Amino acid sequence: MLNYLNGKLFFLLVVTSILSWSAQTAAVIVLVETPLGDFQIELFDNETPITAANFLSYIEDDSYVNSFVHRSSTGFVIQGGSYTSTDNVLSNITPKQPIINEFNRSNTRGTIAMAKRANAPNSATNSWFINIVDNIDLDTQNGGFTVFGQVIGNGMDVVDAIHALQTLDASVTSGGDFTEIPLIDYSGSGNILRRHLVFTEFSIPEDLNDFSDLQVTKTVDLQNPAPGNSVEYLVTVTNAGPDPALDIEALDLLPTGMEITPGMAPFASHGNYDA
Repeated sequence: MLNYLNGKLFFLLVVTSILSWSAQTAAVIVLVETPLGDFQIELFDNETPITAANFLSYIEDDSYVNSFVHRSSTGFVIQGGSYTSTDNVLSNITPKQPIINEFNRSNTRGTIAMAKRANAPNSATNSWFINIVDNIDLDTQNGGFTVFGQVIGNGMDVVDAIHALQTLDASVTSGGDFTEIPLIDYSGSGNILRRHLVFTEFSIPEDLNDFSDLQVTKTVDLQNPAPGNSVEYLVTVTNAGPDPALDIEALDLLPTGMEITPGMAPFASHGNYDA
């Protein structure tokens, strides 16, 4: 229940079936734009639904905006998702709650997996890495590192180009863990600026993903509520494709952009109610 103070309404919102990326009939495709070119990642949202949803949550709330590859380990991985740089100011990406490990696929070349703390299998949050080679040793370390997607098409050409960049041990001057940071056209001395970093901008383009099977219906039990009324708002998402939408119930979720004020006109004509 959402308690709107200062004259706003009090709502009870019940969602019986919520649109979730793992409910899609086809795998979600993520576009990654970098200074060296773009590549696409196909997520294993059916095999690793928690990990894929966690990764998408950082994209959806813009946590990865201005993030960059902070590690390129020769013959091993490139890694990102931990830091951002805005106006040449370095910041840590705020981690969400750690997720349960879902290891079930080998860390072969071109796969993307989540990093985690040592000796803590269920500690993955925001940091990801892409395997440059077959790193099968990672399958037996720390409960196995959860592979949740793979680079598709000719995307590894871009990943390999990032991996081929010069690296610098900037951990002393930065005070961080940048022992293998890849840099673009860096002379070897002076400040590391934005133009030197390999930024990774993530998006989920509609032209790469087919969401046409999803149908949203909405009902509300009180069309013109007065201040102080309790309103039940029902959102149902069904999938017209071969796979049914997830059957999930959640409380206390107000759709993005929905704002209700006292004395408004009929309820159904206001706000953005599509979850």
